[in-house]
Amino acid sequence: KTPGSTAVLGIWRNGKEFERKVVLGERHTGQSRSSAFSGEQNEMSLGLTVRPISEEERRELSLPKDEGLLIVGITSGKPAAEADLRNGDVILKANLKPVNSAEALARIVKEEGIKRGSIMLQIQRRGNTYFRTVLLSR
Repeated sequence: KTPGSTAVLGIWRNGKEFERKVVLGERHTGQSRSSAFSGEQNEMSLGLTVRPISEEERRELSLPKDEGLLIVGITSGKPAAEADLRNGDVILKANLKPVNSAEALARIVKEEGIKRGSIMLQIQRRGNTYFRTVLLSR
């Protein structure tokens, strides 16, 4: 079926069967819309894979227009994992600057993070906002 078409779902819950009509949305695969982010090539790696936030996700999460990268992959043992970043977290800002693309995040890490040895990320997790300091490996 194509995006925008209607489908009927059969649902089995608590011993009862229900049918619900749903309008299909567009599928966003992790491969085509995600960007593996590793900071400066071979010099340091955050161990983080991100993708832009869709307009639908932005509305659901009440995010500002120019902020937001969804974390879709964390490599264990890398700085992102050690900073307690998780799949599903939304990166709002890096060093207090809004980010909405892997390139914007990479630029901030390259221009500011390397000098300091760390980067501060403002994230949203389940409706709460947190700050995480990610120590950069060298």
